[in-house]
Amino acid sequence: GAMAAAAVEEFDSGLQTLAGIHRDPSERLEAALYYLVTYIDATMGAGAIRVDAPFALQGLADSLPPHIESLTNVLGDALDTVPAVSTGGASRQQAAELFLRVAYSQYLVPDPAPEHVLALVRAIAGLDLPTSSIWSRPADLCSGGEESTRDRDRHS
Repeated sequence: GAMAAAAVEEFDSGLQTLAGIHRDPSERLEAALYYLVTYIDATMGAGAIRVDAPFALQGLADSLPPHIESLTNVLGDALDTVPAVSTGGASRQQAAELFLRVAYSQYLVPDPAPEHVLALVRAIAGLDLPTSSIWSRPADLCSGGEESTRDRDRHS
């Protein structure tokens, strides 16, 4: 519905912002993975599934195909750095879908340490361990300056 379309548009806007900031394919991929892992928490929080599970699940299902398309288009050649893509074992779209499904799982079965989920997707993406924690980046990298619900809960 209209809410799903608005969520897809917000997601696309965030991805486009990242693409504009990060021209280097590896940096663009890393920023997008961080965005994916934190996006749902930053926008609606994992509590939404407890409030109206059928609605939340349908929203995820409806948003997956356009999110795959958006992520594939925005990342483009950055997805070629993923080992499974670079060796021809997977397409760009398949890698984007895998990353999205892992990010969605953080919403459905939240890890209390989201950096663990980020480490998983970074490993799958073939990215080296960061020299400084990506979790120290400003909140506005992903959410337009809004603290995530997890961050707000931590500080209350």
